Amino acid sequence: MSAAVGFYGGGISGLKGLTPKAPTLLHFGEKDTHSPIAGVKEVAAAHPDVEVHIYPADHGFNCDQRESYDAPSAKLAWTLTLEFLRKHVGERRCSHQPQSLPACAGMKARANVLFVLPACKREGQ
Repeated sequence: MSAAVGFYGGGISGLKGLTPKAPTLLHFGEKDTHSPIAGVKEVAAAHPDVEVHIYPADHGFNCDQRESYDAPSAKLAWTLTLEFLRKHVGERRCSHQPQSLPACAGMKARANVLFVLPACKREGQ
C-alpha cells in the first residue's frame, strides 16, 4: 500500500498503539460523537507523522446524501486528500479526477489506490 486516507474512523483511539505502515491522512469532524476529539488528539499525539485534520463538522460531513453534510469541510478534506495522494502515490494514479465521484459512492478502486468513501444510509440500502 502506498498511502492510506481515513474519513471519521470510529474507534480510532483504540488503535493508537498500532503503527501505520504507509503515509496516513485522517479527517474528523469536531462534533462527531462516533470519534470523540479527545481520542483523535491522542492518536495525533502518538503518531506525529500521521496527518490529522479536524473540521467544524459532524460525522458524515463528506457525504452529500446525509443531513450532516458540510460542503466547506468536505471540499477542503477532498482537496487535502487529492494533494496527499498525489504526493505519496503519484499524479498518474490519481489523475482520474475522483472529485467527480459522489462523496458517498462507497469503494472505488483505481490502480493501487483504494478509495474507501463514507457510505450513505439511504432508504433501501
